[in-house]
Amino acid sequence: MAMVTGNHRTSGGRAAILSSCMTGTRVIAQPETAIVGLAAAMWPREEGPDVVTASVAQTADFITSYQLQAGREWDRWAIRDAWAAGLWVRLIYAKQEAAEGGSQQLDRLATEIDERLDHAALR
Repeated sequence: MAMVTGNHRTSGGRAAILSSCMTGTRVIAQPETAIVGLAAAMWPREEGPDVVTASVAQTADFITSYQLQAGREWDRWAIRDAWAAGLWVRLIYAKQEAAEGGSQQLDRLATEIDERLDHAALR
């Protein structure tokens, strides 16, 4: 499925940038950092019996590369927001898989949770 992202300026006291993401059946409107964090935690994702999500290193590379391509460096709060959004989606995937009797996502996340929490400044 294709992903479309775009930045939209809103007015209402101060300018803000809002990114949107559409993936076939889902549309979300979140701050740019959240969408980047979601994408960073999921890419590269391979379909099949061994669904693999991004490692911590791949997530960090994605967030850094996005900033370079966008031509602007985020402050530490924005980077933490991206990591928190990525952790959120990884927790959702682990919960869904566990409800279906699987454990691959949960097992992988268990090896990464401390580092992801640290990047998100959540502990």
